[in-house]
Amino acid sequence: MSILEANFVEVTGWRLWLLKKMGFLGFTFFNGTVWLRPNMDAETKYRVMVHEARHIFQIKRDGKIRFALKYMYYLAKYGYRKNPYEVDARKAANERID
Repeated sequence: MSILEANFVEVTGWRLWLLKKMGFLGFTFFNGTVWLRPNMDAETKYRVMVHEARHIFQIKRDGKIRFALKYMYYLAKYGYRKNPYEVDARKAANERID
């Protein structure tokens, strides 16, 4: 899935509260919906959109169940920052803006 195929939604209310509580600028769902925090500068918003679109690609490539299981395994083994899915998504976001 490309960045153009994702359903990006700038959230408010409890959804925004939840993103802030989790410390996330965006969050991807299996159906292709991506919650975004509002009021990001253009560069940050673009990076977050590419990052989250990469997760959609990963989900489509690996399948929802396999992605979820591997993501949780990686999270337990490596933590959030070193989770291979997150490393890959950050790499995609950084490559596309430069």
